[in-house]
Amino acid sequence: MHPLIKKLEKFKAGLRCTNLECSTCGEFIYAVRDDLMVNSGDEIKHYLLEMPLNEFENLDDDWKYLLQKFCPDEMSPLLLQLSNKKHDRLMSELNEKHERLMSELNKVKCILKQAEINIDTVDIREVDNFLFQLKNSTRYECYQKLLDLGIKMAIKNNDNSLIETLAIILGERILNQKQLFNLAMSNIKVHKNIHRVLYNNLRQKVPEVRGYVGNGGSFRTY
Repeated sequence: MHPLIKKLEKFKAGLRCTNLECSTCGEFIYAVRDDLMVNSGDEIKHYLLEMPLNEFENLDDDWKYLLQKFCPDEMSPLLLQLSNKKHDRLMSELNEKHERLMSELNKVKCILKQAEINIDTVDIREVDNFLFQLKNSTRYECYQKLLDLGIKMAIKNNDNSLIETLAIILGERILNQKQLFNLAMSNIKVHKNIHRVLYNNLRQKVPEVRGYVGNGGSFRTY
């Protein structure tokens, strides 16, 4: 543990109240200002100037706030480094997610190409899975094409899992797909998951779905 963190935690342990937001006594912030910074301010500033970023990250948020308040010049470089590190980490995560999404969308394109040759050779479970896994990608043209394909396959095969997936994705827009909507409604008595999705999305507009009663069973999140 860095010497500064040891010093700060030892000081904090000697206080009766360590609630930074305490409006009754305010002991923590006053003790730091009137005791710690008066007696050890120069030492603390020296520690901050040489403190590695990985050690600084171990400092709890209360101390980061207080040190920024009482040692702004020494804290600024560390806070800037921390901000840059978080930014770089976030950008790396976003790039990884983008690459995964593009990879999945390329697979979707392969399915669509196969469908252009012969829709009967397309695996309905694969279409169902891709539609559900990429349900937040509706802005992409190739996803919209896969969605159209999925609607056709659901109607043709009366596949409950795919109907449920489409109901999740379309929400209220399923009302614009009359054939699919009617098919979903015809299945609600025997397929609780479809009934639940329609109830969640349409109970304000379609009175017939309001009779849903959950059974406490598992249900995939969406």
